[in-house]
Amino acid sequence: MKVGIYAPHLHRLGGGEKYICELAIALRDDHDVEFVNFAPFDRAQLEARFGFDLRNVRARVLRVPAGFVSSLPYLSGAMQHFMLSQASQAYDVFINQASDTSPFEGKAAKNIAVIQIPPPQSGRMRFARVPFARKMWDGSLASYDVLLVYSQFVQRWVERVYAREAVVLYPPCGAPLTERPVKDNVILSVGRFFVEKHSKKQLEMIKGFKRLYDSTPEAAHWTFHLAGGIGADRAHVQYLEACRAEAVGYPIVIHPNAPATVTRDLYARASLFWHATGFDEDEELHPDRMEHFGITTVEAMAAGCVPLVVNKGGQPEIVRNGIEGILWDTLDELLEGTKTVITNGMLQTTMSVASMERSKAFSTRKFKENVARLFDELK
Repeated sequence: MKVGIYAPHLHRLGGGEKYICELAIALRDDHDVEFVNFAPFDRAQLEARFGFDLRNVRARVLRVPAGFVSSLPYLSGAMQHFMLSQASQAYDVFINQASDTSPFEGKAAKNIAVIQIPPPQSGRMRFARVPFARKMWDGSLASYDVLLVYSQFVQRWVERVYAREAVVLYPPCGAPLTERPVKDNVILSVGRFFVEKHSKKQLEMIKGFKRLYDSTPEAAHWTFHLAGGIGADRAHVQYLEACRAEAVGYPIVIHPNAPATVTRDLYARASLFWHATGFDEDEELHPDRMEHFGITTVEAMAAGCVPLVVNKGGQPEIVRNGIEGILWDTLDELLEGTKTVITNGMLQTTMSVASMERSKAFSTRKFKENVARLFDELK
């Protein structure tokens, strides 16, 4: 089948971009696959960041007509939606990764809407007060045969808000190591440095590590590493600089835009993994600020890291509290849990081995099997 994928943010190099590229790679051997975008993306940068090989995945660039339309955001957006809708007709299957923000009408033989993040309740309630806009939104979404989501967490919210069934396709997270590597006294966090929506809360974690370091003698021998992409947007760069300033004087190392080789080495070396997306946020009001799944959590577990992750969003689907790691609700619980693990070598080893085993449920092999099953059902 001929498959088109609208993935407008391939320049961001985050989890969503990793997911959609993995989907393209899973499809390319049996289908004719191409990305459809309004700007070319840096294929080499994507491959270096995630360790991908995107061979045989083509790129098709659409051009908004020059003139006044492209200079006016609303008209430009409407024109893009029209062009994408028309372009989708050329495919047997069209996948819209931006369907939670751009639900243009899909006109392929079969259409898949990827909904990455639950709709914010406050925003949707405001949106619902505009009947014409709401009618267009829901009407466009109705043209999609499948609503595809990353986790049961997102599935619950999509089905609650849109009153439609959603299909869970967990992201692939590689294969666990065959044996647990020798670990260092390293705590690791991996995630983009940004301040919008589901921020990874690096600043809060840095402050937490400083508290742990100052109050726990055993922590004096530990180092906190944070790796993640950073875009050119001024607000995000300022956030990274705030993190750097907060870390001064402590064994905290920040790796912005680290390539896949560096990230893999950090996973292999780290003993513990921290994840705080959604911390101090109201899940009922802002489900979009939670981690919709947690790719980096599974990647860390596959490398034998013990996860200590916030008890929100998709994280509880990955980590079973007290078995592979620790789920926490407050910063105090994170620090207390970390102290417990770093002072109990047997517990740390047991959880590490359990994490590697648990990560098999989210392997690339299982992902490819599930993608093949999904496309078989579309025929």
